Formats: sequence, structure tokens, C-alpha cells
Amino acid sequence: MARYKVHTFLTSNSFVINSVTGNPAIDTIEYLVVAGGGGGGGGTVGRYAGGGGGAGGLLLGNLSITANTYVITIGGGGTGGTSTGSGPSSSATRGGNGANSSITFYGELPAGNIISFGGGGGGSEGSEGGTLLRNGLSGGSGGGGCIAGGGGVSTSGGAGIPGQGNNGAGGTGDPLYLGTGGGGAGQSASTSNRNGGAGIYSLITGANAAYAGGGGGRQPGLGGVGGGGAGAGPASPSPAVSGTGNSGGGGGAGADSGSGLGASGGSGIVIIRYPVINVAEIAQSKISRVSSVTKSANAVYETEQATITVNTVSASNGDVLYYTTSGNADVYANAQGQFQLNNNTGSFTLITEGSVPDNEVRELIVQIRRNSNTGPILATTSVGVSPLIGDPATLSSVDYLVVAGGGGAHRAGGGAGGLITGNIS
Repeated sequence: MARYKVHTFLTSNSFVINSVTGNPAIDTIEYLVVAGGGGGGGGTVGRYAGGGGGAGGLLLGNLSITANTYVITIGGGGTGGTSTGSGPSSSATRGGNGANSSITFYGELPAGNIISFGGGGGGSEGSEGGTLLRNGLSGGSGGGGCIAGGGGVSTSGGAGIPGQGNNGAGGTGDPLYLGTGGGGAGQSASTSNRNGGAGIYSLITGANAAYAGGGGGRQPGLGGVGGGGAGAGPASPSPAVSGTGNSGGGGGAGADSGSGLGASGGSGIVIIRYPVINVAEIAQSKISRVSSVTKSANAVYETEQATITVNTVSASNGDVLYYTTSGNADVYANAQGQFQLNNNTGSFTLITEGSVPDNEVRELIVQIRRNSNTGPILATTSVGVSPLIGDPATLSSVDYLVVAGGGGAHRAGGGAGGLITGNIS
């Protein structure tokens, strides 16, 4: 199972990489970047409720790293909308957008930076400089729209940024949609209820946690899972709930009663993780692949040796690879070992043993591995093993020739020796 180091940034800071391995497969981090959530819109007391704040934008991904300093910025949550007065003279303000969160690389173009955008503020029944504030603001996820008054007039929720969040819901003149919810990173807010949109679950820390839920509209509007705050309620009255800190959740909407205040959005968060590899594993990891394997012989007799030569890519002098062997029960070799690489080349010698049946060949499988004798297999080859010549167990019949000695030379000449041929089975 892979081991990971996790860095969680709750406030702005720096992430410093002093050195890297040179292997792109290793020099990579996973990240989760969540911006601050938008604030809930204020409600005009005795008139209309505000809209819930949109969740902060959420980004998940991988980043190739170099020896560098990475600046981590954590966006704050947007402020909740205000409310003053009551009845026809009441007024309110829209919730503020959340601030962006980012990972910034020194020496890189801005386009290379990772930026999640703050959530949109919720709308309110107010005006500013002659401009109505009913519509939710756009952002990472959009803020919810305010109720728009009678006559079927509708307002729109703010738009979310594709890939980061979703839209807030729009408000209508129907009291059932009184103050709608803000969008979440995983789901848009719905006009069928006042709930904020759901956020997204991530296992980056090792635990399954949700982030970036939208703020709820006027109660019974609930905050979206992932830190979204609930909207204010008309009974009691209960205040709007802020988005959870370091979740990117949107703030709950202000009600048309009580203080009318919208709640602030939750601050953002940045989480980084990467695999933990010891020094020996780092050296092994640089060996990206085996380019070729050659053998001193394709087949050998029992007890003979075979030399295996391995050529690699991206290895450093002194790096070590490992080998293991397997095969039929009739043949075996020195089962495992290791060898050193120099100039991307290394070799080792197999000494085969066994009891291979006559007229048969057994195959000995050889695996080249990285990291250990149980590590990943980079290459596989094989060597054939034949019965040993002269092994009595392999001799089923013998041809013979016997020559008798001749007589010694004398004056009359010696006689020739006798000759017998035959076969013994």
C-alpha cells in the first residue's frame, strides 16, 4: 500500500521543494484547492429573504514539480449581506464573493498557476447606485437569487465556473421559493427547495471528507454537504449559519425577519499530498525501463552456467536491480539475487541444476525486478535446460566395439587381434 505525506494549509504559506528525483512518475503531487465561499444575501425585514452564498470553486488534480517555492494562498469567505430597517423602508445588501485560493509557482507564467475562484454572494432585495441586487453573484459556484416580489417576477442565481462549481438557484415571486440556495462544487442549487448545492467528497487526506457545499436559502433551506451554512429562519428567529471554516462552504441567507443578516462564507483550504519513498527506492525509481536482455546461451545443460546481461534506461552508476527465477520442478537455479548497474548495463550468472528427463528440455523463467526481490517486474526472459551428457540415467542403450590384442612381431610376423561388435540394451 502506498504511503503518503499530506500537507494541509489552513492559512496562506509557502510549500518548498528542495530537490526532486528526476523521475516524472515520482516528482508529482496531488492537490485539492478550495476557494472561500460566498456570503449569504441579507433579507429585508418584513419583506423578502436573501439568497444563499455559492461555494468556493474546487479543483482536484496532479502537478509535476521542480525544486522550487510554491506560494499557497487561502481565500477568505465572503461577508454576509447586511439588513437595515423594517417594512417598506427596509433595505439589504448582497453577500460578498469569497476570495480565490491558489498554488503559485515562482518563475512560471500565470497561466500555469492553479487558481480556484471564490464563491458568488447571495442576492438581496436591495439596490446599490440604482442597481438592483436581487440576482446572485457569479463565482466558483454561483450565489442564490433573492425572492423577487410578487407578480411572478423572477431573479437568477449566479453562474458557477465550469470545472470548479455549479449555478445558484433563481428566485421567483412564489413564496415557496423564498430565498434560494447557492450552488455547490458538486451540484447546482435547485428551485424545488431552498437547500444549497452539495459539495464534493475527497480522500486526499486519507479520510473521506466533503468540501465546498452551497449556502442554504431561508429556512427550511439547508446548507449543502461540504460546509454550506443553513439559511435563517422566521421562527424564534434563528440566525443564518456561516459556511464552515476551511471548507469553502457558502454562507446561509438572511431571513425576512429577525436581524435579516446573511452569514459569511467559509474560508478556503489547500491540501497537497505525495508518496513517501525512501532513498533506496528513489534510486530504483529512476530506472524507468529495461531496454534489452541478452543471454550467453539460449539453452544449457544441467549444472552449466548462463550469463544474463541487462541494459536499462535512466539508471545511475551503482544502482541495483534484482532477479528471481521460477520454472518446472525438474530444474532450478540460484533462485534470486541482485546485480549492480554501470553505464546502464549489468549482468549476473545463473547456475542451473535439476533432473531433466531424457530427450526433453525444461524452461527456466528469469524475472528482472526493481526495488527488491518482490518488486515490480521490468523484464522477463528464459533459458532452456537439457539433460547432462553422460548422465547414466539418460543412457537407455549402449553400442560397443571390442578389439583383442594382436600377437607380437617375430620372424614369421604376429597374428591380427580379433574384433567383436554388438549392442547392450
